[in-house]
Amino acid sequence: MRWLAGNSHLLAEHGWSLADVGKAVDASEDAMKATESDGTKMLDEDFMMNVFGVTALQVPPFQVFLDHMFDKKRSRVVGDANAKVLPCHRLGCLLRAC
Repeated sequence: MRWLAGNSHLLAEHGWSLADVGKAVDASEDAMKATESDGTKMLDEDFMMNVFGVTALQVPPFQVFLDHMFDKKRSRVVGDANAKVLPCHRLGCLLRAC
């Protein structure tokens, strides 16, 4: 939401303006209502990663931002300089009891 609001003035060529941020707010509200009625959606990676899917299709720079932010980055494990993990993947695995 913050990225869209802060970059709306740069997105006119994609048919997006500050007035369109309300569409993203509506998408967020719809997602919250869906998770309220079915809590398992919170653990559904496809659902959660596509809350703003329609907006990302309309505004390619937003899709680039999402890809960068949610890329499966690796980080070093404390105490082991050679080991690397995918922290978010491990967290999701713990929540789903993999």
